[in-house]
Amino acid sequence: MVVFKAKKAAALAAILLIALTFLSGCTDSSFGGSSCSVIGNCKTDKKDVEVPDIIQITSAEVSPAPNGRVSPNSEVNIRVVLKNVNKDPDGSVTVSSFAVSNAHLLTCVDCTAKFNGKETFEMVPGQERAYIFKLKTPEIDAMAATVTPEIAVKYDYRSTRLVTLTYVKKETYLDYLNSGKKLTVTISDLASQGPVELNFDMTYISDQPLIYEEGGSGEEDSKSSRAVWLSVINKGSGEISEIAPDNLRVGFEDNKGKIVDCSETFRDGDIKDWGSWALNKQPIRVLSQNPQRYYFYFEPTDLDLEDKEFEIVRLFATADYTYRVKKQVEMTVSKLSPI
Repeated sequence: MVVFKAKKAAALAAILLIALTFLSGCTDSSFGGSSCSVIGNCKTDKKDVEVPDIIQITSAEVSPAPNGRVSPNSEVNIRVVLKNVNKDPDGSVTVSSFAVSNAHLLTCVDCTAKFNGKETFEMVPGQERAYIFKLKTPEIDAMAATVTPEIAVKYDYRSTRLVTLTYVKKETYLDYLNSGKKLTVTISDLASQGPVELNFDMTYISDQPLIYEEGGSGEEDSKSSRAVWLSVINKGSGEISEIAPDNLRVGFEDNKGKIVDCSETFRDGDIKDWGSWALNKQPIRVLSQNPQRYYFYFEPTDLDLEDKEFEIVRLFATADYTYRVKKQVEMTVSKLSPI
């Protein structure tokens, strides 16, 4: 027991050291080249977030507003256009709210968008939706006053990250090592589009192919266990208050891996009962563009390497959340007649 605790303490100390190095900007978590194991010839299939703002407010026009002025105590229209700019052809998005979120000094006449009588609607990639909000300007004491009503749209989205891990038996590893040959390994590191980016720091698993030893102990100091960090960051121009409990999942496709330890945010019950997936049990706050980071120990399970040289294991992270984008519309309420 004393030996196990010492190993565990050493492992945690190593993770903390890597974390500090990462935060200081000195960690090289790239793939390929020297990051491969000595028998590996690594190629990388990497895709980062290219389109963080999936739903965009592309225009907001006030009318009637000659020369940018509107009259006091009168009705004005604000025509707002949304667009789904997702590059993924399957990237339909559910908009849960499209409304005037802050009327400022104006009075709402029609401040909530509805399509076919419903406030919730779908938008497919490339689709635009326009709505005309109606508001009433205030009476003013001065000759003119600037007002800035705010339009906001909320939409539900899922961000994902996939990385692949290539495993070989120890005997296969030694055969390649002794022969001087190289095993070609393609490492996938693929992010979905969307405002919240999930990113695996591959520092501990860059030496692919990894050696698979059967009969893992289910502990973080077993021979086959590895550690990985997951960062969660807001890359978009909008806001997300939190990822609710059970809405961020980290784990393995086809039960090819087991989570054996992780950050406190994901802890729940006996570690031995976790299985292939870990879910956040506390809300994850994503209030700025500073990343939130979480560690996971894992080990591969039930790999079939009897009749093949290697097996590819897929490690996933998925996050479901509601994102909010807003835009202020400036107008001048003026008693002067437009020229």
